[in-house]
Amino acid sequence: MRKLLFLLLVALIAAAPVGNVRAQTQTNPATAAKPYDPVYPIVIGLGAIAGTVLFNVATGGLQTIPYLARTVPVSPTAAAAAQISMSRNVTVISAVIGAWVANWMYGH
Repeated sequence: MRKLLFLLLVALIAAAPVGNVRAQTQTNPATAAKPYDPVYPIVIGLGAIAGTVLFNVATGGLQTIPYLARTVPVSPTAAAAAQISMSRNVTVISAVIGAWVANWMYGH
């Protein structure tokens, strides 16, 4: 298999264009830059947080929502699932807040 990959690599290098290669002669039409939307990073961050919460609920049930866990009968496995869920939530929320701060600092 290695010999085949080696031969393929040598063939591709040998088939590379050599000599009279020219740059593109046509110019691409200029496209206008999209205006900056300050709400876009907030929407992306909230989507990341909501996605994490929905993943936790889909994999562990309603007991993975921290304050709702008091109303749901808690078993030892549910308590462990709630702890893992909260760990995921804290991780994603802190990452999103860090991204928002970086976006704010970049804009100023």
